[in-house]
Amino acid sequence: MPAETVPETRVEHEAFGREERARRAWAVIALFAVATALATALLTFPQDIQTSGLAELQSKAQEARDFFTADYVFIVLYGLLGPVALWRFGRAIGRDGHPPLWLRLGILFLAGGGIVDALENTLIVLSLQATGDGALVAAHALAIPKYAFAFPGFALALVALVRAIRSLATR
Repeated sequence: MPAETVPETRVEHEAFGREERARRAWAVIALFAVATALATALLTFPQDIQTSGLAELQSKAQEARDFFTADYVFIVLYGLLGPVALWRFGRAIGRDGHPPLWLRLGILFLAGGGIVDALENTLIVLSLQATGDGALVAAHALAIPKYAFAFPGFALALVALVRAIRSLATR
């Protein structure tokens, strides 16, 4: 009895047409562009807001609130909307309608980074009216896990961005 041949695995899932894959690729590209623009805008704020001591932070309370308002929007972009767009794009390029493993890991890293970042920001904002620095110390301690999650997520999101651009170029 002849051995059963395994068909070549397709790069793009058959259930998604070219137009749907293109829409999902454009969503990744657009979200990346908006997140990059907002991240650039965040650089216009003093860079020590997230690392300031309690007295210094409280003396710049309004500036800190403005920064964290923008940073929460950035977190929603990279920690919530980004993973959704990447998951949808991954389903279109993965096997059997599932995102590739590397992309699933990137999605988990981005979501984890967003959760830790939101918690860090919340603790800092709460410390604006605190009398002690416990919340601020806890927030500063979250910086390392935030980066440990976010940086691998950003790197894998860049790979997905390249894949999205390439998928449009091969249309």
